[in-house]
Amino acid sequence: MKKIICAFLAVLCVATTVLPASATEAVLKSKPVKNTETDEIGTRAMVIVWKFRVNNGVVEKRRWNETIGVWVDPYWIPA
Repeated sequence: MKKIICAFLAVLCVATTVLPASATEAVLKSKPVKNTETDEIGTRAMVIVWKFRVNNGVVEKRRWNETIGVWVDPYWIPA
């Protein structure tokens, strides 16, 4: 009986620690901004652009998130 209770508590601990991570990811998908004309707060879509470079004669590309200023892709991709 003690093993069943311990197993249940372990599963409960794992389940409660995983949920906040997915909630944090959902919050980052849209960023609230203040409209100075009407003083209302709204959300706006992320602006993703392609950045290009030439590295050793090879043209490479990578996505950049202009809204929050971070790279979307972890590595440069040959174009």
